[in-house]
Amino acid sequence: MTQKKGAIRGPHKTTIISNDTFVEREVSEKDTVTMMSILLVGVFLSLLIFLSVAGNILVCIAIYTDRGLRRIGNLFLASLAIADLFVASLVMTFAGVNDLLGYWIFGSKFCDTWIAFDVMCSTASILNLCAISLDRYIHIKDPLRYV
Repeated sequence: MTQKKGAIRGPHKTTIISNDTFVEREVSEKDTVTMMSILLVGVFLSLLIFLSVAGNILVCIAIYTDRGLRRIGNLFLASLAIADLFVASLVMTFAGVNDLLGYWIFGSKFCDTWIAFDVMCSTASILNLCAISLDRYIHIKDPLRYV
């Protein structure tokens, strides 16, 4: 049997083995595109979370190990790195799972805790940015009195 050029192929049958039972299910091309997009988004989110955690840990290690970096302005940066580390590890991880699955799997009590972490860590990050901005403003406005 020949197929005309440009014709749409029909669904394929796939055998899925689950708990010693065989289930025949039709898998369409739309399912494979959806699965590929979920896989791509999952890889991207995992990479983003990993780079966020690793980068913020490197900032904290650099400020901790080098005595020349232990100044007030850099301590604000360390505080920002710690706040962003909490955002990456406590908020982004569970948000990524929620986005990939499309529903919350961790229970209602942890959902409330996760929302509290989201608000608290994001607010801490924003307040650290405000403190850094104020510190830089004071340093530029009156450099002789800045200690």
